Amino acid sequence: MCQVCAVTAAERGSLVTVICSMSAGGSYVPPMLIFPRKNMTDTLKRGAPAGCKGRAHPSGWVQNHLFTAWFEHYVAKTVPTETSPVLLILDGHYSHTRNIDVIDLARKHHVNIISLPSHTTHKLQPLDRAFMGPLKTHYSEHIRQWMLHQEKPLGPFDIAELLGRPIWSAQLAQML
Repeated sequence: MCQVCAVTAAERGSLVTVICSMSAGGSYVPPMLIFPRKNMTDTLKRGAPAGCKGRAHPSGWVQNHLFTAWFEHYVAKTVPTETSPVLLILDGHYSHTRNIDVIDLARKHHVNIISLPSHTTHKLQPLDRAFMGPLKTHYSEHIRQWMLHQEKPLGPFDIAELLGRPIWSAQLAQML
């Protein structure tokens, strides 16, 4: 399962895209964060979950080359083989369905891909209900606490740390 979501920051119109993946058995692939910047710096990943990848793009949105980089990360973490292939369920985003590099890599590395119709993953994709729902709930609570107790606005340099805490809570909720 793979899920792409957006995380808002204090900068108006600014967001950080998060690409998450978790199996039905609870195996977790560390996320990739796409920050709204021209250049990536490790400071943006401060407090992120172990193994998390960080990339930058001026819009903060996932692009074909960024999704390909995430897919390479996914293959490295899941290590599919001919005798033990992997099924990856994706939403219908163009960076997934119209990305020949990902399709070629999937064939080469024994990853079978199913693409769900656009705008249906909130109903059809199990990851959205079992993992992303609890993650969004826990993340929202951390943001609420941040706003109550911090004297500075939430910015992109705070996102990874605030996301890292609720990811573990969401993983635990998914396993129970």
